[in-house]
Amino acid sequence: MHKYARQINKCLKQLRSGDDTQMSVLFGLTANHLTLVAKKYLCDKSLAQDVVSDVYLKIYKHAQNFDCSRNGYNWLFTITKNIAFEYNEKQKKYSLSFNELYCDQTESFVDKSIMHMDIEAALKELCDCDRELIIMRFYIGLSVKEISKTTGISKVKIRRKIKMNIKKLKEYFGVI
Repeated sequence: MHKYARQINKCLKQLRSGDDTQMSVLFGLTANHLTLVAKKYLCDKSLAQDVVSDVYLKIYKHAQNFDCSRNGYNWLFTITKNIAFEYNEKQKKYSLSFNELYCDQTESFVDKSIMHMDIEAALKELCDCDRELIIMRFYIGLSVKEISKTTGISKVKIRRKIKMNIKKLKEYFGVI
């Protein structure tokens, strides 16, 4: 687990044990990144701050349920993404689906579904931290600099890991 994820886990663990002061520490660590995640998934980008507020309310309510052996960053990311999707649903607006991002627009729905399953399976072959880097870079659209700021990993190492994982994904699909 990376330094950034360990810091988040430490905050969540202390929050779980009743130390409410950790909410402000967690906010300081994650607010900017979670806002970027919310904007990525929202159709109406102006609602990003509302989504992030709801995320922290949910964290506060459910911190005692967090399994400290898991990656806290993934937990926060998933909560943010799900709340953004809920906001889209309430407004009857929908952002691009995973399939639309990765598939040609002329493909049939069945072909897109198959491609979606293939991409998910390929990503599952990567370890958690490598999968997060690929998702942050290509799905969320963060720059290497933003990923470095968020994770605490050097830009050089991020570039190397992304390049290595792209190669793994190409091998998975038989492109190489």
